[in-house]
Amino acid sequence: MEYKTKKIYCGKYLEIDIIPMTEEKQISRNGKKVSLTPNKQKNLNDKNARRYFCQLLNTNFSNNDLHITLTYNDYFMPTSYEDANKVAYNYIRRLKNKYKKVGANLKYVLVTEYTTEESETEIRVHHHIIVNKIFDNKEYTNMWANNKKPIGRAKSYKLDFNEKGIEGLAKYLTKNKGQKKRWSCSQNLDKPYIRERKINISKTKISKLVFDINNKSIWEIDNKGYTYTDANSVYNEVTGLWHFYIKMRKVE
Repeated sequence: MEYKTKKIYCGKYLEIDIIPMTEEKQISRNGKKVSLTPNKQKNLNDKNARRYFCQLLNTNFSNNDLHITLTYNDYFMPTSYEDANKVAYNYIRRLKNKYKKVGANLKYVLVTEYTTEESETEIRVHHHIIVNKIFDNKEYTNMWANNKKPIGRAKSYKLDFNEKGIEGLAKYLTKNKGQKKRWSCSQNLDKPYIRERKINISKTKISKLVFDINNKSIWEIDNKGYTYTDANSVYNEVTGLWHFYIKMRKVE
């Protein structure tokens, strides 16, 4: 059976996909092409987007960096998503200028959360910003102001990476409870590095991987310098084939 091994290097973290070499449109057992329904395709696209978001954070940030939350008081409350983003980007622009004065470059990811007409619960528009830290925390929170008047509450938190990186925060920032969220990032972020190759796996070995997916030695032997953290096997009922997903981190 021909498979593709896709290794995704995200800073100190490594993700490995072992997936069958099938067409983009899934193929059923009788050879007929089966397209995903629009709803399933949307769910798949959303899942892939959330996964890439986490990979991007793991690639570019560390325990030394910050998660900043920015809210609005009634006086400065924006009337639209576009107005809110203008305020957020003005804040980011001031940060960029401050970084440049000390010869540094700002890296950031901005998530704006707001209510849409489809939302079941009304929320106040607010922002989450992840930045590479070079100043004291107060420098970041004090800058959330207009003519020295606080725009709202500003809080900063040290990023908390664990064996899976920053997956917990990434999931929180991309959760979907009826509210609308959009994210953007600086142009200087490093992209996850990807290596792919084709391999042949026998049906016997596939069965063994399904049964022994959490045997850390299988993955650590082939990936020196990394330690196993998690793995998952997924059966595709349409194609009748197995997919494998492994997560690892660098040994420190």
